[in-house]
Amino acid sequence: AETLLTSLRKQIDSELDWATKRQMVEALVKGVLITTTGEARKKQADVAVTYAFAAPPDAVEQGIS
Repeated sequence: AETLLTSLRKQIDSELDWATKRQMVEALVKGVLITTTGEARKKQADVAVTYAFAAPPDAVEQGIS
């Protein structure tokens, strides 16, 4: 999986058009949830991304999620 993600990162960092980058994101991201709190200028947004793949088993132990 690490090799695949490294390869994808190299492709994303290269000169890809927006349509190709969007297709890659759509393949990797299952959903995005944005919730807002506060009002007017004190409004804040929290973003939660759900990926289309599971985190590695040791990611929880390392605090990655």
